[in-house]
Amino acid sequence: MPALSDYLVGLFRQSEKLDGTKKRQHFVCASFDSHHDDKKRLEIIGSIYKNLTTRKKILESWRTLSEWSSIVKIWSDLFEVAFEETDVELIWGDTLNDKLRVDLRLCLRYENKDYDIANIEFKKNSKDKNLVIEDEVKVLIEGKSIANKLVNIYNMNFEESKKIKVLTGQIVGLRGMLKELAIVAPGAYVAQSFGQTIKYPTSDGKLKPFVEQGLQLIFVFKDHVVREANRLKSRLMDEDNNFGSQSTDEDQSFLKNVWRVKKDAKKFPQVHEDIFRN
Repeated sequence: MPALSDYLVGLFRQSEKLDGTKKRQHFVCASFDSHHDDKKRLEIIGSIYKNLTTRKKILESWRTLSEWSSIVKIWSDLFEVAFEETDVELIWGDTLNDKLRVDLRLCLRYENKDYDIANIEFKKNSKDKNLVIEDEVKVLIEGKSIANKLVNIYNMNFEESKKIKVLTGQIVGLRGMLKELAIVAPGAYVAQSFGQTIKYPTSDGKLKPFVEQGLQLIFVFKDHVVREANRLKSRLMDEDNNFGSQSTDEDQSFLKNVWRVKKDAKKFPQVHEDIFRN
């Protein structure tokens, strides 16, 4: 995990003897003289201190918050600020990605069309383990759909497709996990954890460790998504500029389509022959 800049480390050292409200002022004021990602980090730290001080009832009652209250009041600031001034659009609100409803889609918007780069699912708490597992499966299905579309757009063969890494996220209550999905063999998609668990801080003493680990991981995630969005934008612009030119379509039979049985299905649907293809 990248280390914090010396500037941020110094600001934390200066804040050690301040109370919560003054710490918030300390970091927010510092953000006015900062630039790029350090400015964003300081704005996020100020937002978290607001939840820890003037809005502390939110964190005290997080278990009883609705899913969308949790998103809006706790998590949205982190992602909105992190992706400011980038080409990545954050689309909230249970919108559709390839017929799958997604809580947060991170997309490149090009020519009035949204191209998914990463997705994140939220749950308000982990009381119902089955729902948590269901969301975990759902977010990986979404990652597979994104990987397939990127391979199609880039017109990749199998060897090239192995370079595609799709990051997905699952946040349950005050904890989140990121996963990286890749194509490792024809028809085989493998997911693995990407970094450690992200734990939203519930006290002043937990904020600095969160900034050093969880927030840094969110910015690593941001950098990955932004790089992919920029690469995708270049590809789409090239396609526009090369209109009418001849190109060879790569064999992409190694991809597996996304098939999902609805939770309320009365009977198992007809299995598409694609599922048996090697």
